[in-house]
Amino acid sequence: MAQYIKHYWKDTSGQWVPINKAELGRKYPEVEYTGLDVEVWATDKTLIDGKTFSVDVCLSIVPDSTPVEDITETFNINGVNVQKKVVQVITESDFNTIKTVYDQISPLFIEADILLRESWGLSGDDKIAKEVESLNKKSEAEDKQVEVDNLSTAL
Repeated sequence: MAQYIKHYWKDTSGQWVPINKAELGRKYPEVEYTGLDVEVWATDKTLIDGKTFSVDVCLSIVPDSTPVEDITETFNINGVNVQKKVVQVITESDFNTIKTVYDQISPLFIEADILLRESWGLSGDDKIAKEVESLNKKSEAEDKQVEVDNLSTAL
């Protein structure tokens, strides 16, 4: 059996990361969650005073032997105290709903890349048609990532 969690990243000092910052080193909470198996990467969004703040999150599987519970932390984001679940126990159904969509992303990007490479040897309308097909696959993959992000944020 397994348990399913949605969790934030930790910074290199061991604190939960409340918003994305490019310069911030980060890691999975593997020390706290033995056997952590990260399966999905997503971005949750928080709206504060009309401004959207993003934080990268993961959906992971942990063994039944690993203790898990919801953990809520209060962060000051843009001058506003916000409570966020930095660890959230989720159902297998919620996990699978998001993972199913997530698993469609990479093949779509690969297809887009193959179509683009196929266009290299073409010219004229054939080249344009392949490039458009490639762009459509890439757009479909990006839409799937947005869907994953929205589903994760809604948990």
